[in-house]
Amino acid sequence: MATIAVLVLGADFSESQSTSRANLDPQLRALLDSARADIDRYWRSRVRNYQAPVDVVIIQAPAQTDCGRVDGPNAIYCPSTHKIYWDVAFMTAQRKFGDFAPVYVLAHEWGHLVQRLLGFANANVGLASIQLELQADCFAGEWAADAKKRGLLDPGDDDEAVMSLRRSGDRIDDPWFDPRAHGTAGLRIDAFLYGFDPRSCADSQFFEYLQRRGVDPSRIQQQPAPTNGSLAGQLPRAAGRFALVSVKREPTVGATDGLAALYRTRDGVTVSHVLSAFRSAADADAIFNSTVNEVLAQQFKQIKREWVVDPQGQRIGKLILLQGQGEVVVWTNGSLMALAVGPRDATWEFYTALPY
Repeated sequence: MATIAVLVLGADFSESQSTSRANLDPQLRALLDSARADIDRYWRSRVRNYQAPVDVVIIQAPAQTDCGRVDGPNAIYCPSTHKIYWDVAFMTAQRKFGDFAPVYVLAHEWGHLVQRLLGFANANVGLASIQLELQADCFAGEWAADAKKRGLLDPGDDDEAVMSLRRSGDRIDDPWFDPRAHGTAGLRIDAFLYGFDPRSCADSQFFEYLQRRGVDPSRIQQQPAPTNGSLAGQLPRAAGRFALVSVKREPTVGATDGLAALYRTRDGVTVSHVLSAFRSAADADAIFNSTVNEVLAQQFKQIKREWVVDPQGQRIGKLILLQGQGEVVVWTNGSLMALAVGPRDATWEFYTALPY
């Protein structure tokens, strides 16, 4: 990668207390310092009301961050505090693909920051986690295309990003709609090259491009609810980044069983989850309709309404997303009726991470 002129931003990378200066390669730090300045300049010129990250923190995993503990080599954007973290070992390993590979990683995390500023991370937009990850790859490519145009990249720097992506894709048997999915290597490379073409990653054509490659949120499936067994046994111990904190029996009128559970993330985001079992899908549907009406009466607005489908594409229930002072997701799955209540964005994320 050609040398990027360092732009003065007023603050350099900070370091967590767990990071030893002795473990930092000065050349790597200088490279990412320069990249940080240029990526920031690029998005500042393109995003209205742009907000630079509060900090870009160097860590040495395992380390504690504002978004919880980072146990292994990684780089993350923390939306709750608007900070980016990168791990020394992770970025050092990326350099084996070339000096542009760690720069691409930083640009990808900056892409998540841009998503938050542009509103793509809001639940009412309805994007699946894999779409957000691929858009972040695309945003990294969009910046890289501009840097190349300005003569800041060496020939083959884009290939170094591709080599990194080739080794960071999901396993080929992983479901594309898994809440933790980032996309296969092929999908991630395509998304990066889409932005590098260059094309805009923030318009509908990008998501149509992904849809033609099978990334279609309307096809996100839920497993059919079990028809027998303990209702308590159907509650997962964890749903994505949400861990089960407490559960108590709380029967709904007309239900054969009912549970009220509390889930929380490491950074303190809490979602309440109520699960009720009925004798039939018709009974569950009746309570679904009355529950939705009760929420609407509390000055909530309907954001989306759709069918819940199984892996074979068969309709097994219905779902509605509502927003007001917070967010509510209400859905049925066979003879189960459930709802989740919590902050905007987080509640929809919780729902998509559940197995039923």
